[in-house]
Amino acid sequence: MRNRFLAILLVVALLVPTAAALAQDGDSQSPPQASSTTTTPPPAPVKSDDQLFDGLEGRVKIKAQAATNLDQASKFLEYRDEPIGPIADWIEVASKQTANDDWFFSMEVQDAAQKDARYAWEFGRYGQFKVEFQWDRIIHNYAFNGETPYAGIGSNYLTLPDPMQSALEALPGGIVVSTSAPTSTLAQSTAKANLLRSFWNSEDVGDELFLQRDRLHLRTEWTVMDPISFYTEFRYEGRNGQRPEYNRLGLNGSNTSAIELPVPLDAKIWEAEFGVKYAEGPFDATVKYEYSKFDNANKKFMWDSPIRITDSATQGPAVYSKSLEPDNQMHEVALELGYSLDFWRTRISGEAAAAWELMSTDLEAYTTNSTLTMPAALTPTFGSGSLANEANLPNGGNYNAEINIQSYNLLVTSHPVDEADIRATFRHRRQNNDSEKLDFPIELAYGDYGAVTNMISTTGGYFPIPRYEYDQWTAGVDFGYRVSELKSRFFAGYAYNEWDRQNLIVDRTSEHTVKGGVETKWTRDLKTKVTYMQAMRGHSERNSPVMANSAGIGVPQLERYDWSNRIRHRPRFDLNWQIMDGLALSGQYVYTYDDYKPVFGLKELSRHEGEVDIEIEPCAGVMVSPFLGYAAQRLLQVESPGRQSSSTFNYTTSPWAYDEGSDTYTLGLKTRFDVVKDRLQLLLDYRFQKNHTDLDVDSDLGTSSADDANFFVPVDINDSENSTRNSITTRLQWKPSKAATLELGYLYDQYNSDLWLLDGMTPIPFSAQGAAVGIISMNQRFEDAEVHMFWLSGEYKF
Repeated sequence: MRNRFLAILLVVALLVPTAAALAQDGDSQSPPQASSTTTTPPPAPVKSDDQLFDGLEGRVKIKAQAATNLDQASKFLEYRDEPIGPIADWIEVASKQTANDDWFFSMEVQDAAQKDARYAWEFGRYGQFKVEFQWDRIIHNYAFNGETPYAGIGSNYLTLPDPMQSALEALPGGIVVSTSAPTSTLAQSTAKANLLRSFWNSEDVGDELFLQRDRLHLRTEWTVMDPISFYTEFRYEGRNGQRPEYNRLGLNGSNTSAIELPVPLDAKIWEAEFGVKYAEGPFDATVKYEYSKFDNANKKFMWDSPIRITDSATQGPAVYSKSLEPDNQMHEVALELGYSLDFWRTRISGEAAAAWELMSTDLEAYTTNSTLTMPAALTPTFGSGSLANEANLPNGGNYNAEINIQSYNLLVTSHPVDEADIRATFRHRRQNNDSEKLDFPIELAYGDYGAVTNMISTTGGYFPIPRYEYDQWTAGVDFGYRVSELKSRFFAGYAYNEWDRQNLIVDRTSEHTVKGGVETKWTRDLKTKVTYMQAMRGHSERNSPVMANSAGIGVPQLERYDWSNRIRHRPRFDLNWQIMDGLALSGQYVYTYDDYKPVFGLKELSRHEGEVDIEIEPCAGVMVSPFLGYAAQRLLQVESPGRQSSSTFNYTTSPWAYDEGSDTYTLGLKTRFDVVKDRLQLLLDYRFQKNHTDLDVDSDLGTSSADDANFFVPVDINDSENSTRNSITTRLQWKPSKAATLELGYLYDQYNSDLWLLDGMTPIPFSAQGAAVGIISMNQRFEDAEVHMFWLSGEYKF
């Protein structure tokens, strides 16, 4: 709070000298003083408010607030910061614009010294130069009640207490090492889950699980010699905090289990751009260079295995590891040209750009413990070494990538007649991958694929990472025509996209998109807009790449479900209607439906979105505005009976279905009462929201008795979630003068939610042997909470 108070004093201290200096400058033309023999002049009259801030305009708003239960209101504070005490809520100062002004400046401060603060500053001289500066912070609080047995939150190495690991090892069937099959039973799996639960409250994530982004933007423009100008732009973004992410829990039989961990995030993005512009008459051109760099302080993430297996002084603990986002940098040069023609009032503009992206990353082994091995018949290897041994990674674990990109854009706009407008676009983008060809080990374990012996029957294998290259073409035209007699504007468009890829399962994708609509002004008070869009995407597939194991046996890769053919429909309707004086209606409805034709996987995805706003003024000084919103989404994923491509490969034996549906209802009401006209006003806002989600997974659609033993067939799940939120805001505003406003406010926010399936510990057997512990999360649901907030603010405009 002390830092916040000092920040407010600092901002005020910066404003006062500026205002005083400008006020003195306004008095610089006053008559000269009399000689020293003249008697002392009478004191100057007191200046009015307008004279005190002569040359400036803006507003200052200071607020003091108090609240209850903020330490539990994770939903209320998901994307905001609400500190207690004095707050510099808003400060805005700018120079008044007059016909004789050469200089200009403006400054804006929102929520000074808060976690979601924003600062903006601009100054310059008309026709010569301009400087812009912006800084803001965005926060995301995931939850305040997360729990995990791991210590070291915020670092890239999470550790577990030794008693927990020892107790898990002591359980019958706790872990199986160097055997061909797990021996854990369903009862033993449940026992492991119960034991993990008993250790679960050893450490509370608390309010540490959050994401914070700091962004800075600085831009300068100056004209050295008309018509040539220069500009520079600098952007910075810092990302700090932790993000929840699921990772592996165990090995072999427990490999299908997942645990949610706080993965650290400490990254910086630097971007710089320099350009030269030329603009005279119908021709303009820009040459620019852009550089960007991504620095990640945490390039790998490690966590203790709950099932310790083989800790030793020489080899260390059984620690899992994974690579995080690597450092990279990019260079880009571009040329932009534009020319305006009198013919059909046409403008032609285009851009040609070339970019080089460079990346170097360290590959992480499955574990840091070189004594940890899987059964010999199931262990993937590279050469003669196990995946578990970091020394056996290819290229010493280092991988270098270089991607070259060329792009060309062309835009033509035209107005052949006043009623018509035409817009045509063409784009081409080519990506060449000059990265290393890397033989990367296959990561297979027993629990990953159910009966893995049906997957690969010999010792391990490897496959080359494909060098991803592609060409993308986009061409489209949009046409609009206004018919005055019908008070309407008709518009239509067509676009074609094509992607040609190399070294991927799908070598070509084409998409045709058609759209159209009509915008009508029926009367002065009634407007409607109807649009429709359809996109048809198709794919041309070639033979799947083959993974060759050490015995030379070829195993086809799985095909990606999201590369299936798709048809998308998207109608939309908008309405604005002033029914009568004091009664207005506006609304919109959007429906999106995606129909997939997959080999397996996603089948269909649909979404409804609609809202209605009504504004009623029954009498002078009274306004009532109800609001209704609705959104619904359904995702259907279906697995048809599988096919066998060889006697050693089988990715499913029976069908299953995953069906998820969600509905969100929102009701709102805004009211305004002018108790005393232009002096005293009462505002009341109410909002209610309800969310309902159903999850239905059915794996019993087939006759196979091995449904739950197959990795690609999930277990049966049928669950639902409900949450409600009520929010009321009351504000009483008093204006003692035109420049000043005092506000007394109260806010009430209530959030309630049912338990969700994946919150906490869930012992689900993912294999017929019951070897899976299940899914363990940090209980990342929002807490039930009631917030009461009071504030008193003062605002002054000048």
